[in-house]
Amino acid sequence: IGRARKWLLAISIITLVTGFIFYAVNKDQIEKDIRARDAEVVGLDPATVDDHYKSQSGMTFAEAKAAARGEVKLLLFINIGLSIVYFGMWIWAKRNALAATVTALLLFITVIVVNAAYEPKTLHQGIIVKIFFIAALAKAISAAQEERNINKRIPNAKLT
Repeated sequence: IGRARKWLLAISIITLVTGFIFYAVNKDQIEKDIRARDAEVVGLDPATVDDHYKSQSGMTFAEAKAAARGEVKLLLFINIGLSIVYFGMWIWAKRNALAATVTALLLFITVIVVNAAYEPKTLHQGIIVKIFFIAALAKAISAAQEERNINKRIPNAKLT
């Protein structure tokens, strides 16, 4: 059960760290893209540029830049939120390891599926880590179920 909690804490920390790493990388890329777009429209009439962008994306040039920057920030906040949720599950696992690890596994898989639906190339990114965490959480669920079974047989036994 201690390992189950350690995995929940590890997922929390890794989610937070990778969230900041991806934020830095994506922010840098977005800023490069914005600078390139700014260079393309230098000297053009702003109204013409906005009309062009509105016809393609439904947003003005400034709105498109703000939306791109906002998306990067949103992804950071989502990762911070997920990290907090996993940390909460780490705390919860002290009282109910089975429920916490099952919930963590379902959340982890849901995040993978949602990311893959949004950006299919993310499915294979970090596949080894994803498989490793899924296996670790599955093992933690097994250990938590075993603890529950032992506690049913020996009511005062506490293995955590």
